[in-house]
Amino acid sequence: MAGYLVTKSAAAGLYILMMLGVISGYLPFDEMIVIGLLASIALLGLTGLLLVKDLDKPMRFIYVMLRPNWSSWLVRGGYTLGAFGAAMTAHLAIYFLGLPSQWHIWLAFAAIPLAWLTATYTGWLFKQAKGREMWANRSDWEIALTGTGEMLLFGGLPFILLEMNNWGLATSYTIPLLVAIILGVVYWKGYNHILHGLRKAQMEPLI
Repeated sequence: MAGYLVTKSAAAGLYILMMLGVISGYLPFDEMIVIGLLASIALLGLTGLLLVKDLDKPMRFIYVMLRPNWSSWLVRGGYTLGAFGAAMTAHLAIYFLGLPSQWHIWLAFAAIPLAWLTATYTGWLFKQAKGREMWANRSDWEIALTGTGEMLLFGGLPFILLEMNNWGLATSYTIPLLVAIILGVVYWKGYNHILHGLRKAQMEPLI
């Protein structure tokens, strides 16, 4: 579960930062953005694999998605992941088909909320867990801010690595390698921090 939280936050954060750059005119929708989209799609695909693997009965996930209970954040999150992935795929289609670049901006306005919800919905999913006081007592603001912070952290570092060429910092391998090492350390530390929090909540007596 901890790995799944890291990968989906990274996918969402990287996408949002790239699209904010495109919308503001700071970044062109070029090959580097395409590479970033492919990275986000790969991270989102890994998220899906980790999510299904984490379930005791993976086939039950398909059953839940085909017969959805819309009050469940598992269902809402599953469809959000799918919609976010479809939006990023649509960006690639627009780019490779040579369609008007303005379409990327229109699509981003719809996809950015999906990306944010992809990063944050797990907090509300945990809040629905019966009997876990640590999760049940979290406010909506706390869930939103925590999820947003994780998203910016895990997505911000790959964004920096991706944009180093535009900033003129990729003239040698030293700085990109340093950022890549920092990225690995942050992901590892973040994974262990989240894992510790999950285990702490699971060890609580049921209320």
